[in-house]
Amino acid sequence: MESTLFSKALSSLKHPYTACFTTVATPVAFSLAEATKPSDLKVLGQDILAGGAAGVVGQAMVFPLYTAKTNLQNNPQVYNRGLLHCMRQIAAKQGVKGLYAGIRPTVTMTFPEKAIKLAANDYFRKKLMDEQGKVTVSRGMLAGAGAGFCQVIVTNPMELLMITMQTRAAANAAAMKKMATTVGADVAVPKVAVVAPQGMISIARELGVRRLYADIPATLLRDIPFSVVFFPLNSYLKEFFTDKDGKTPLSGVLTSGFFAGTTAATLSTPMDVVKTRVMAATGKARPGDPQVSQAVRIVQTFGEVYKASGIRGLFAGTGPRVLIISPLFGITTMVYEFLQKLRESGHL
Repeated sequence: MESTLFSKALSSLKHPYTACFTTVATPVAFSLAEATKPSDLKVLGQDILAGGAAGVVGQAMVFPLYTAKTNLQNNPQVYNRGLLHCMRQIAAKQGVKGLYAGIRPTVTMTFPEKAIKLAANDYFRKKLMDEQGKVTVSRGMLAGAGAGFCQVIVTNPMELLMITMQTRAAANAAAMKKMATTVGADVAVPKVAVVAPQGMISIARELGVRRLYADIPATLLRDIPFSVVFFPLNSYLKEFFTDKDGKTPLSGVLTSGFFAGTTAATLSTPMDVVKTRVMAATGKARPGDPQVSQAVRIVQTFGEVYKASGIRGLFAGTGPRVLIISPLFGITTMVYEFLQKLRESGHL
């Protein structure tokens, strides 16, 4: 029954990936069908812009944690003494700028990613509502799955570029240190990149469109479960904080987003670890390297992590991941509620 409803929500789309490219436009079309005033489209646009802007601000604030998470997951043998130690090591080897390696693609693509994720979830929830206008938990999970599916069109290349820039920055720092040791402390070592190129555009050109999207299966295996947990749980927690008049305080919205983000981030960490390593390998690959299917790479990577570090290895980087996701989604959902309150009061 639920799968049939979800199929109906996608029935107007000729190809699944069309949903990913048209997610932002889809709610606009949906609004056009039901809107009675031109201002409705303006409101929808303000919501999308605010959500994207909040995501950008949040990402910029917590980005050093992204860098720490990537290194904890990709090099657990080197960074094995916790989050703060990892950040200190990165700063010592690469300077403070090392903590922000890969920030450009992340900040650039966070806006459309958050807009797609939130707009897609709203769209699917509206399509899956019952006659009373309510969304059951199972239907909410289906809507979340749809949102997780749609966002991958932006998330996959964004995170591949970020991880590639971070791992190459770490490789450069290690190579420079080795060069300085070999040459001697009294000889100046030119500060040039040992692993090239480093820029976002040049790396994107080097990887090409095919490789930028090669790891979609691994990303989907993380993002769909995350959204399946986050969106229904966030809605449930918001209802818990809602008073008799149907009003939810902003503090309740922030708390709901925070705890829903914490839960979803923790439960999806094993696949985040696998995805990070798969993407790191994609960034290091060169033309002519043996081609291995995504399914094989995912299974092999999962097995390697478990064999080397057990369950603990699969949850490596959980701390920074939670510290990233929780405030990010708390802020984003709070901005939406704040805008709604402004509209209700006539100030927007």
